[in-house]
Amino acid sequence: MAYRPRASLGTGFAQLTPRIKQVCAAIRMPLTGASVKRYSKGTGERQKMNRKQFLSSMLASTIFGGRAEGQPKVDLPSAATGEKNAASDALHVFLQTTENRVMAVAEAMPSDSYGFVPIPSLFASGSHTSYAGVRTFAGQLAHLAGGNYYFFAPVMRLAMPISQEELNKATAKPQAIAVVRESFAFGYKAIETITPESAFNVVQGHEGMNTPATLIAAGVEHAANVYGQLIEYVRMNGLLPPGSK
Repeated sequence: MAYRPRASLGTGFAQLTPRIKQVCAAIRMPLTGASVKRYSKGTGERQKMNRKQFLSSMLASTIFGGRAEGQPKVDLPSAATGEKNAASDALHVFLQTTENRVMAVAEAMPSDSYGFVPIPSLFASGSHTSYAGVRTFAGQLAHLAGGNYYFFAPVMRLAMPISQEELNKATAKPQAIAVVRESFAFGYKAIETITPESAFNVVQGHEGMNTPATLIAAGVEHAANVYGQLIEYVRMNGLLPPGSK
């Protein structure tokens, strides 16, 4: 059945590039005029995305080869149109795109700011926000690493190989970066076990994600969510995130 955009798109859809039209059609995702404008312009940051918005941007960068303005350039393998990719190759690119963005931000944050945590004085007076238990920058990276293990381990039918408590001990920059890299490496190992035949076989997963392919997607989504928060931490320290340069 052919994809038909909602009338609410108005003239906004007509102004989209053919590449973005392909993305919209591929995921059958009706977009509002406002979200079309936001996607077309690009912000270089992907915080506060819902699941469909996230998948649309990732499909644009990994499958169709586009990238939003300000996002770090990622060298991705190319394939001829109509050529069939191995399931593991396609998912590897999906994960690598997010890893490269996360690691660029982790490297950009100065070592002495890894203990940084947002405080009320940084925000507008009268903001009704609770700051109890807010993670430090290093804590956000440890949380991201834990999410990677949480979603990727079931792909290999394994328990988490390391506890979140252990990951939280990586508070210095070198250790925190190493912890995150290792968690992404674990993800690539999980991806290598996926075949076209097994990609959607039911496994014991988490949060409704119970196939290898959807668990990998959930892990990438979680990492991208944390990436958006890391962006804000970097900005609060007066720095320009790598993806916005």
